[in-house]
Amino acid sequence: MPIAGVFQLAMVLKDLPILQISYDDWNIVQNPKVKGTWNLHEALSGIDLEFFILFGSQSALYGMPGQASYAAANAFLDSFVQYRQSLNLPCSVIDIGAMEGVGYVSNVPSTLGLFRDLGAGFLQEQDLMDAVRISITKSLSSETPSGPRCGYTSLSQISTGLKTSKLMSDPTNRTTWKRDIRMSLYRQLESTEKLCTDSNDGGLRALLNSASTNPDLLYDPDSIALVTAAIGRTICGFTLYPEDDLDVNTTLLTAMGIDSLVSIEIRNWWRRTLGVDVSVLDVVNGGTIERLGRVAIKQLREKYPVKQSIESSRNGVAQKDTQRINLVDEFSSYMSAPWNLQGFLDHPT
Repeated sequence: MPIAGVFQLAMVLKDLPILQISYDDWNIVQNPKVKGTWNLHEALSGIDLEFFILFGSQSALYGMPGQASYAAANAFLDSFVQYRQSLNLPCSVIDIGAMEGVGYVSNVPSTLGLFRDLGAGFLQEQDLMDAVRISITKSLSSETPSGPRCGYTSLSQISTGLKTSKLMSDPTNRTTWKRDIRMSLYRQLESTEKLCTDSNDGGLRALLNSASTNPDLLYDPDSIALVTAAIGRTICGFTLYPEDDLDVNTTLLTAMGIDSLVSIEIRNWWRRTLGVDVSVLDVVNGGTIERLGRVAIKQLREKYPVKQSIESSRNGVAQKDTQRINLVDEFSSYMSAPWNLQGFLDHPT
């Protein structure tokens, strides 16, 4: 059976500070992508392929701390596309970002948590499949824009997942490419989106921004209602359920058309907007919007714990009352004790 095309997905990670990378450490990371790709190129040189797709990484675009060797290996893949196409051979590369649900990052909790803390946006499996389809059509060399202002442009190099779950202006956003001048357009698009969504989510954004410094707000009934209403409004948007017919306390999620696919969209919105995680199962089994609102508030309270909660405040009052009662007992005991005034005067200490 003839070979139609190639998918090169080989990868080895060994993150180290650049000054601690030995020659062997360097080769361990380089060989799968550099030598592996060259071996495939040589072995299939006489075969008429329809596509030759290399799976790279966004580390080749902007780098990641501790990944100098990995970034170099993926930069080789980006350049190899030019080389093969100069020989009129098909080749394309996908520089993949952090993926959720499948792949290396999703299987290593510490790495997954690191990306979330940085504010990275996550790809879903379908996003990668879409990129593969585009890459197949872009494997063959095609004319690229040229001119003094264009520089080099490769239509066969695709980067997917270059996004963030937090606003670029958010001080907790620590994505590596945040201050890259090439991302200035992203900032403009974000500003436009913000203008479009502020009218609906302005109150929720303000609450979340304030909760980090004043967690007591999350115990305010108005705040609970605000979060619940935002969840309801979002789900209505996903399911096209009329907002006028929604009762957050009684309308069942199943009646709104919530299924596993919609639950994934809700989970993505939940993480992106609220900054906390919720499982698809929790969404499906939520029952009503009001219950989902309680889940969200509970998660936000855990994310922004108060220094002295309402219960601890009450405990503090109780402790003060206990101390006051103890003092009264001590004073009563003191007043009822027999005095030896002459002894005290003779020996005051």
